[in-house]
Amino acid sequence: MYKSIVTDDDANSSQRVVSRITEWYNTWLLKNNVNKCKVVSYSTKENIDSNYYITDENTDYILEKVDSVKDLGVILDSRLNFRHHMQNKVNKAYSMMGIIKRNFISMDMHTFVLLYKSLVRKHIECAVSV
Repeated sequence: MYKSIVTDDDANSSQRVVSRITEWYNTWLLKNNVNKCKVVSYSTKENIDSNYYITDENTDYILEKVDSVKDLGVILDSRLNFRHHMQNKVNKAYSMMGIIKRNFISMDMHTFVLLYKSLVRKHIECAVSV
């Protein structure tokens, strides 16, 4: 869920949306994993400090506030700075290169290209527009 929060009324409106989503889950007999639900605020200024909660089986669970969240393989932080995402992808690519280097010491160029394309390139090209 995404909503621009400028006033306290906006924050209250967001809580109502969270409650309606919870009602929808309950109507369709779906289990919501409250531990995976997080709150992140994207802003360059101070934002309104508000707590959001999910009611599950007559218990209110306050949603954890985090500085970054991973969504569809892209790490988004509260300042929309993608350094952490890019560093993570570079580290995975280097890790795969190390595996290739350690396990395939004597290989020809064709084999190296195949291994590189299948094991390394997918990490570098994931969310390349970032």
